[in-house]
Amino acid sequence: MREIEKVGLERAILHQVEAGPSGLRMSGRELPLGASPKLAEFLAGHIRNGLRDSQTRAAKWLPPAASTGVPATCQALLDGTLDLIAASQLLATALHAAIGDDQRVARGALTVATYHDATVSDLKAEHYVALVKLDPSDVFRPEWRTDENGTSYLSVSELPDALPTLRERLQKCAFVRTMRPGDDYHLLVLDRQVPDVSARFFMEGFLGAEVAFDDKALTEGLYRAVVTARRRLQATLPVARLVALDDAIQGLFAGSTVDLAEWLPTLPQAERNAIDEEVRQRQLDRAFSLHPETQAHLLTGKVRYRGDNGLQVQVDRDAYSDMVELQEIHGQVPRRFRVIIETGTWELE
Repeated sequence: MREIEKVGLERAILHQVEAGPSGLRMSGRELPLGASPKLAEFLAGHIRNGLRDSQTRAAKWLPPAASTGVPATCQALLDGTLDLIAASQLLATALHAAIGDDQRVARGALTVATYHDATVSDLKAEHYVALVKLDPSDVFRPEWRTDENGTSYLSVSELPDALPTLRERLQKCAFVRTMRPGDDYHLLVLDRQVPDVSARFFMEGFLGAEVAFDDKALTEGLYRAVVTARRRLQATLPVARLVALDDAIQGLFAGSTVDLAEWLPTLPQAERNAIDEEVRQRQLDRAFSLHPETQAHLLTGKVRYRGDNGLQVQVDRDAYSDMVELQEIHGQVPRRFRVIIETGTWELE
């Protein structure tokens, strides 16, 4: 779901949603995307950027909300029992209720859209719902229009003080998939926090959702992902790069938070791609706080390696580089290593 490279935008509608009793004004028709390719590209670009944002997290519906409210409306839109106009008006009303009279929430518009992965054939493509809160910016801005039938709708004009450009980061959006039994998560949510604004109005108040994976599960999952990728790379990477990658992995887990959007680009492409593939397969969030107890368990001040025939090496982390040297034995197939250990004692236990 995160990996969509080309968004196939199907349908979209905009509603004005702002704080206060008069802050809700809803469109009576969809956007004419066929007549506005630039607008279609703009919205599709926002969906793509939201999916790629490292702050976007997997989430799940909170019971009993999964069968009512926003979750039920999104599922009805996906299965065709509600059309886009009716479903989006329900969603806009729910967002307006969640904002209430809180004037600290930025004014703007709610985009409700359906989309699919444009690289997949129509018969196999899964359809998704995008809920994107668009706040004013400097390139696009919302504009009310009336069509030939007298129906008013919110669109976008290329004027100053407008909606976010593709270079700007969205603050709030969600991407919903069809619910299936046993799913670990139901949607992806970007809920970037803004100072002095309630941290709960979008994820909990509007969506009725919570993060699917806690920091403990994410810390463990990421460690397994990077270790698995490292084992795959061991067959091909030069020894110097293996050592450097091990140092990078240790550094990744040495802090209090992780942001893969910042860390992965520091690695060479082959290493970056291998780790990214493992993270994608596990559907892990890409930015989170490391779970302190799990972090301490994984990195207890020791560096541990395993080799053939039950060989295990465990060395204090700060002494590892002074005590252990990894070398390759050239001409060996399969690849073999020589490990040189310098120690003042070698006692039999």
